[in-house]
Amino acid sequence: MINILLVDDQKVIKEQLKSYLEPAINLQVVGTAENSIEALEKIKILKPNVILMDIEMPGMTGLQFLRLIPNKSMVILTTAYPQYALEAFELEVVDYLLKPIKFDRFFKAITKAIDIINLK
Repeated sequence: MINILLVDDQKVIKEQLKSYLEPAINLQVVGTAENSIEALEKIKILKPNVILMDIEMPGMTGLQFLRLIPNKSMVILTTAYPQYALEAFELEVVDYLLKPIKFDRFFKAITKAIDIINLK
């Protein structure tokens, strides 16, 4: 089972991502967070394999968050801002999804994360 944490301050985005993940047998949303600070606490408890995270959130941005966590390779960023893509990939994110997130693009990103997990 691959455990996923959804981090976004927009409830509608978290609901959309949950709906994309529901049909998958081997993927489970183990929790959600409204911001990066809350996500840091939930990561310690939930130990997700993959984190789907927004960049622009109150308190700490997703990019600041990436600099704090030890395993950056399993983060997929979800954002409305294309200008952060280069920095995000330099921080070793798995993928970078632009909102509105289309299912086919989401599926490609989550498949990439699954492939990385299966290689470990």
